[in-house]
Amino acid sequence: MKSLTIIQPITIKAKVTLHLKEKLIRDIRAALQKLEAELQRLEFTGKRLIAEWEKQKPDQVVVIKRQLEGEKQKRMEARNQLLQKLKEVQEMEIGQEIKQGTVNRLVEVQIGDYWEKISGVEIVLEDNKIIDIRYPDAIGEGCHDG
Repeated sequence: MKSLTIIQPITIKAKVTLHLKEKLIRDIRAALQKLEAELQRLEFTGKRLIAEWEKQKPDQVVVIKRQLEGEKQKRMEARNQLLQKLKEVQEMEIGQEIKQGTVNRLVEVQIGDYWEKISGVEIVLEDNKIIDIRYPDAIGEGCHDG
């Protein structure tokens, strides 16, 4: 019988625990601090660069200012996204499941297999420990893990 081995994504979910919630909040706050430091460096470096360019190439100062503003804007957008994510994490309920990413698995498929039976696999973690591996309903015959 014809068969083919494919790479298929598996969804990784995490059960929200107090430990996970605290870790996510710490990680987001650390990223926010890093971003704030970048903004301060950018501001300081920008002022120095503008002062130098005003002496050497005054006609190019507008270009430099525009580039600096663009970089500041990117970081401000990232900051706003992190603040939104922080709010979402703070509102998470203990026990709720959240998607954390995906990994890939090798699956051997054969003619006659039902796609629904091999797609939709999930791994559930609780504090980095696998607590469940979920297959779609009615998995069994026709599905061959590789």
